[in-house]
Amino acid sequence: MKQYPTASLNIDAVHQIQDLEHALSQSTGDNIILIAYTQDSDDRSDAVQSSYDAE
Repeated sequence: MKQYPTASLNIDAVHQIQDLEHALSQSTGDNIILIAYTQDSDDRSDAVQSSYDAE
């Protein structure tokens, strides 16, 4: 299983995630927590290819 390190985010990015958590929590009625991980470039190209394959 691959290991993904947590992303190092600046304070503006953290605030954006917190705003999105709040908005999602309000719309779903659930306590939503978002977690940011980094992904190496090989994994990104695989993820992009997977999204195209799904269409």
